[in-house]
Amino acid sequence: MLRTAPLGVLLGALVLAAPGCGGEDEGKGDGDPTLTVYVSVPLSGSEAVEGLAVSQGAQDALADAGGEAAGVRVEAKILDAGPGASVSKPTEEGADPARAAVNARMAIQDSTAIAYIGELDSATTFTSLPITNDARMLQVSPSADAVELVAPFDGSDEVPPEAQPSGARSFGTLAPLDGDPREAGAEAMALVLDAIGRASDPLDRASVVEAFLATGERESPLGTYSIDEVGRADPATGPAS
Repeated sequence: MLRTAPLGVLLGALVLAAPGCGGEDEGKGDGDPTLTVYVSVPLSGSEAVEGLAVSQGAQDALADAGGEAAGVRVEAKILDAGPGASVSKPTEEGADPARAAVNARMAIQDSTAIAYIGELDSATTFTSLPITNDARMLQVSPSADAVELVAPFDGSDEVPPEAQPSGARSFGTLAPLDGDPREAGAEAMALVLDAIGRASDPLDRASVVEAFLATGERESPLGTYSIDEVGRADPATGPAS
């Protein structure tokens, strides 16, 4: 069973701790480059507690890294992928795939955006991933585990044409989610920051994708992990809390 903090506690933490949740130009006036990592999770509806926990974990990892990677400032922008962000669906339902697609389009249109963390389920990821993939932006899911997101079929190392239509891989997953969703959010952000730090050009989306997908074992701020040939973080050696 997922361990989650009370909804009120997570809402308060989200308001107090979220880097980049103020005005979009806040803190960006000194001429130094700033990268944005978008985090798309349900902040409303039946999956709000889990989504808030994942977003808080991502912010925790960013704060632990000093809000930077490769000497470049990094901010998080948290977006609601839940039904409360859309007038077309009742608020008691879970994630809204149409809203996730809007979030992904918002991310790829932001010139500071370097990566996208989301979604929490495979069905919703199928709506956002083709958008980020077409823009060659790294997308990391804390929990979406459908085989079709990473390969056409189990055992294949080919790029799945429907989920990643550009033909170039740009997706990674920590699936299956097992345990604390806040920890999963922290792991996802740690992987993103590590990829930025190892990229030949940390300001270039394609370079960050390439760094993330480099197979083999390596260290992140949360521990040792490995990425396989289709972009899965090995759960046996994945980042530790």
